Amino acid sequence: MSGVATAVKALCPDARVIAVEPAMIATVAASIAAGSPVKRPAGVSIADALGPPSVGTGPFPVIRELVDEAVVVTEEQIAEAFRFLYARAKLAVEPAAAAPVAAVLSGLVEPLPGTVLVLSGGNVTPEVAASLLAG
Repeated sequence: MSGVATAVKALCPDARVIAVEPAMIATVAASIAAGSPVKRPAGVSIADALGPPSVGTGPFPVIRELVDEAVVVTEEQIAEAFRFLYARAKLAVEPAAAAPVAAVLSGLVEPLPGTVLVLSGGNVTPEVAASLLAG
């Protein structure tokens, strides 16, 4: 998150950077609210790639300065976004990559002209993908 925020703000200082993470394991939103890094809540998410044990002490000041907002999405919202990306956009992404789409589809983030969603990662087993696609 800190790397993406740094790159985006360097190229477009007025851009809004919004972190999106699973509610089950949200560390960025909790750390921003607390004013310092907090440990990840106990839990498991289908978007496990977004759940580090905590926000690092190095990245945290960058996140606090450059991330404009952090929103959390539910497991069902992530699964729905995963299905949407597969069926409508023909993209096979990992559940973590579907999180930004989940925030838009659920109305938590309103896309404006020029909005960019980072869909990074394709690490999903066939079994998990099949389960998510089956709904």
